Amino acid sequence: MGDDKIHNLEMTEEERNRRRKNLSEKARPKAIEWHKSEEGKKWHKEHYEEVKEKLHKKYNFKCLQCGKEFVSIQKNSKYCCNACKSKHYRKTHKYIKVKEE
Repeated sequence: MGDDKIHNLEMTEEERNRRRKNLSEKARPKAIEWHKSEEGKKWHKEHYEEVKEKLHKKYNFKCLQCGKEFVSIQKNSKYCCNACKSKHYRKTHKYIKVKEE
Protein backbone atom coordinates (compact mmCIF):
# COMPACT_ATOMS: atom_id res chain seq x y z
CA MET A 1 0.00 0.00 0.00
CA GLY A 2 2.93 2.31 -0.42
CA ASP A 3 1.49 4.01 -3.48
CA ASP A 4 -0.05 7.47 -3.66
CA LYS A 5 -3.41 6.25 -4.98
CA ILE A 6 -5.39 6.73 -1.81
CA HIS A 7 -8.67 7.70 -3.41
CA ASN A 8 -10.88 4.99 -4.81
CA LEU A 9 -11.40 6.84 -8.11
CA GLU A 10 -7.66 6.88 -8.80
CA MET A 11 -7.29 3.10 -8.39
CA THR A 12 -7.71 0.48 -11.03
CA GLU A 13 -10.40 -2.17 -10.58
CA GLU A 14 -7.59 -4.68 -9.99
CA GLU A 15 -6.19 -2.54 -7.13
CA ARG A 16 -9.65 -2.12 -5.57
CA ASN A 17 -10.18 -5.89 -5.70
CA ARG A 18 -6.75 -6.51 -4.15
CA ARG A 19 -7.56 -4.15 -1.28
CA ARG A 20 -11.02 -5.68 -0.76
CA LYS A 21 -9.45 -9.13 -0.61
CA ASN A 22 -6.89 -7.90 1.92
CA LEU A 23 -9.69 -6.47 4.08
CA SER A 24 -11.72 -9.67 3.93
CA GLU A 25 -8.85 -12.07 4.50
CA LYS A 26 -6.66 -10.16 6.95
CA ALA A 27 -8.15 -7.03 8.51
CA ARG A 28 -11.70 -8.20 9.31
CA PRO A 29 -10.66 -11.46 11.01
CA LYS A 30 -8.13 -9.54 13.13
CA ALA A 31 -10.75 -6.93 14.03
CA ILE A 32 -13.22 -9.63 15.08
CA GLU A 33 -10.52 -11.32 17.14
CA TRP A 34 -9.61 -8.03 18.85
CA HIS A 35 -13.22 -7.12 19.62
CA LYS A 36 -13.71 -10.50 21.33
CA SER A 37 -10.50 -10.14 23.35
CA GLU A 38 -10.38 -8.84 26.93
CA GLU A 39 -8.44 -5.81 25.66
CA GLY A 40 -11.15 -5.03 23.08
CA LYS A 41 -13.97 -5.45 25.59
CA LYS A 42 -12.14 -3.25 28.11
CA TRP A 43 -11.58 -0.53 25.49
CA HIS A 44 -15.26 -0.51 24.51
CA LYS A 45 -16.39 -0.25 28.13
CA GLU A 46 -14.03 2.68 28.72
CA HIS A 47 -15.07 4.35 25.47
CA TYR A 48 -18.76 3.97 26.33
CA GLU A 49 -18.19 5.61 29.72
CA GLU A 50 -16.58 8.57 27.94
CA VAL A 51 -19.43 9.12 25.48
CA LYS A 52 -22.56 7.87 27.24
CA GLU A 53 -23.63 11.32 28.41
CA LYS A 54 -23.74 12.51 24.80
CA LEU A 55 -25.51 9.36 23.61
CA HIS A 56 -28.32 9.56 26.14
CA LYS A 57 -28.69 13.32 26.48
CA LYS A 58 -32.30 14.43 26.74
CA TYR A 59 -33.70 17.65 25.27
CA ASN A 60 -36.82 19.58 26.25
CA PHE A 61 -39.24 20.74 23.55
CA LYS A 62 -42.68 22.23 23.09
CA CYS A 63 -44.92 20.52 20.53
CA LEU A 64 -45.63 22.74 17.51
CA GLN A 65 -49.14 21.33 17.22
CA CYS A 66 -50.60 21.02 20.73
CA GLY A 67 -48.13 23.07 22.78
CA LYS A 68 -47.42 20.22 25.19
CA GLU A 69 -43.91 20.11 26.65
CA PHE A 70 -42.05 16.85 26.05
CA VAL A 71 -38.60 15.29 26.34
CA SER A 72 -36.73 13.56 23.51
CA ILE A 73 -33.25 12.25 22.81
CA GLN A 74 -33.50 13.66 19.27
CA LYS A 75 -31.98 17.12 18.88
CA ASN A 76 -34.57 18.40 16.42
CA SER A 77 -37.92 17.05 17.63
CA LYS A 78 -40.93 19.19 16.82
CA TYR A 79 -43.93 17.10 17.83
CA CYS A 80 -44.79 15.15 20.97
CA CYS A 81 -46.28 12.22 19.01
CA ASN A 82 -47.10 11.01 15.52
CA ALA A 83 -50.72 12.11 15.86
CA CYS A 84 -49.62 15.74 16.37
CA LYS A 85 -47.14 15.46 13.52
CA SER A 86 -49.87 14.20 11.15
CA LYS A 87 -52.40 16.76 12.36
CA HIS A 88 -49.93 19.60 11.82
CA TYR A 89 -49.06 18.32 8.34
CA ARG A 90 -52.74 18.11 7.37
CA LYS A 91 -53.34 21.62 8.73
CA THR A 92 -50.43 23.20 6.85
CA HIS A 93 -50.58 21.32 3.54
CA LYS A 94 -53.40 21.52 1.07
CA TYR A 95 -54.71 18.29 -0.28
CA ILE A 96 -56.10 18.08 -3.77
CA LYS A 97 -59.34 16.14 -3.61
CA VAL A 98 -60.05 14.05 -6.61
CA LYS A 99 -63.71 14.12 -7.57
CA GLU A 100 -65.01 10.67 -8.33
CA GLU A 101 -67.53 10.40 -11.15
